[in-house]
Amino acid sequence: MKKLLLSVAILASGFQQLSAQCVIGPACSTNTIGYCAVPSENTALPNGTAGTAYSTDINFTIATSVMGGMITLTDATISAVNGLPAGLTYSTNPANGNFPGGASACLNISGTPTVAGIYTVAVNFDINTSMGPTNQTLNWGLLINLATGITSEVLYKL
Repeated sequence: MKKLLLSVAILASGFQQLSAQCVIGPACSTNTIGYCAVPSENTALPNGTAGTAYSTDINFTIATSVMGGMITLTDATISAVNGLPAGLTYSTNPANGNFPGGASACLNISGTPTVAGIYTVAVNFDINTSMGPTNQTLNWGLLINLATGITSEVLYKL
């Protein structure tokens, strides 16, 4: 009986971890700077509630070049995610957060937030180009409601 319970617990844990994995979505149309994200940067992520499980994905695509082909984008790495409320963590697909020019990647934010508030989630990228390395930060708003059942809408502006 103990072995059966242990097996069920391990299986359930595996499913929970599996659900926290992000799936790379279809490529989006890159902007003039060579990247795009879904949902679009400077918009709001889905609202969450303190004390309730939360999970959302952000998909990124990087172009192979910019400025009419003058600059090649070799690869990008999701190097940091800042501004997450307590209780939330992130994972990337690919697992190391690195993806080549012309490819897409995914970032999953998941967990159980413990503090209500309005947050700015900042995703930092290190990008290697034919002109040398550069950095880029993309931002999203995240509203975590109180666990009272009352929700509100917030217009997120940077």
